[in-house]
Amino acid sequence: MTAGRILATTAAALLLGAPIAAVAQNRPRPVIVARLDATSAAVPRLDASLGGAIPLGTYARLHVTAGGGAVRDAGEVEPSARGDLVGRFLLDPFLQSKRGAYFGGGVSWLAHRGERGRAWLALVAGLELAQRGSIVPAIEVGLGGGARVGLVVRRATPGWR
Repeated sequence: MTAGRILATTAAALLLGAPIAAVAQNRPRPVIVARLDATSAAVPRLDASLGGAIPLGTYARLHVTAGGGAVRDAGEVEPSARGDLVGRFLLDPFLQSKRGAYFGGGVSWLAHRGERGRAWLALVAGLELAQRGSIVPAIEVGLGGGARVGLVVRRATPGWR
């Protein structure tokens, strides 16, 4: 093989491989997530949580959060604990519109009064709102230990939800 052919083959390989490398570098990254959830059931509660959103692919994110708050039981306010492991399917992962809907499911662990707690099936649907600086707010409704409403904020990822 001549030096010219080697150079041409190398140049072609680099040109063909460049778009693949560029796409691979522009992937969603794990981000910090903060939540405020109100759950209405036999025992109403308000919990604040902190955690992360881990990309599982183009359209899926795994949100892992833990925190605590307060529960109102028998007229008394007591401390509570909460943990969530919820997968979300994004309908607009590439930020093609200012708002993006998602839905998902997973497990919520809820405890209060020093008890061990209980795991609940969690089903959620949400709407991410327009980005504000480096923060993306969202509102969420669902079921998991009762009806729940959540306010979520996460760090923005350029070009991705």
